[in-house]
Amino acid sequence: MVFNNTLRITTVAIMLTLSYLGIAEAATISVDCRFENRVDRLRSKATVRGYGLPRGSKYYAKIRSGSSGVWVSSKPKSGRRLEFEFDSHTDEIGKTIIPDSFLSDGVVVAVIRKFKKNGKVADNSSTCEVRNK
Repeated sequence: MVFNNTLRITTVAIMLTLSYLGIAEAATISVDCRFENRVDRLRSKATVRGYGLPRGSKYYAKIRSGSSGVWVSSKPKSGRRLEFEFDSHTDEIGKTIIPDSFLSDGVVVAVIRKFKKNGKVADNSSTCEVRNK
């Protein structure tokens, strides 16, 4: 009986510690993207969201699309839930500017990495919504 109580208390203590350190939750990533092919202009837009990121680190997101293999990086941020925005038409602070035709092939690959250590935390790919007008 004493052993069972000790085991339960130890298990709870370990889970709380791992949860606090951010180890118990796996980091996940979601990617949304859109390419607009209009008569008067092209526009590429992508959003990368990270969830369950370990505490105490700064992160940046990188995206790649097309056969060029060019990666575009965002500015670093910290937090457990982060959103990185990439847009070809923006004046807003915090968004990373990408070329108009960046997402023209309709697929984007994204990765979230630790700032300075360059360790990959999570990655994902997505098919972009294509709007022709």
